[in-house]
Amino acid sequence: MKKSIPILLGLVLAAGLLAACNQTSSVPPTYTIDRTELTLAVGESGTLTLVPYAESSAAVSYVWTSEDPGIATVAGSGLTATVTAVSEGAVTVKAMDGERELAHCEVTVTAYPVTVNVPSGKLILRKNTVVTVKAWIAEGLREPVTWESSDEAFGTVEYQGPIARVKAVKRGNCIITVKCGGYSASFELIIGLN
Repeated sequence: MKKSIPILLGLVLAAGLLAACNQTSSVPPTYTIDRTELTLAVGESGTLTLVPYAESSAAVSYVWTSEDPGIATVAGSGLTATVTAVSEGAVTVKAMDGERELAHCEVTVTAYPVTVNVPSGKLILRKNTVVTVKAWIAEGLREPVTWESSDEAFGTVEYQGPIARVKAVKRGNCIITVKCGGYSASFELIIGLN
């Protein structure tokens, strides 16, 4: 009888430890972010919100960080942060409390959906010169492509889809803009002497 008590006690302790281990491994995280993935085009911004699972009396100092600000920057205020896409790539944005990570979001940055092939954003032409300019439109955009001049007294534009013929009318300057699906890209047309 005396031998069975230690064995029984050992079994009870082992069962208790096993139950404690199982409870520890299944404890849910304290925080989550309202989205685990975010896709932005270069220049776009998105909002992330840190969501606590339960109220806590402990003081938390929320700090948002980007593992690569060259791809996306993050500016946070408390539970909310704004992510701004800088260049193509992928980066992890984290909500931190000191050295402790609270939650994170994987951010993918794609090329801006509408771009125009004009180096340095300026096109310099002589009066009465006509050139062809092409825009790059992302595959996902199905809306019509349109072009416009900010002042046709200086420069005009005729187009068919992403291809445009830009004409320098007289000395001065104007802005040529291409639009598609709520996105736009533009360049400055500068007309010099004949």
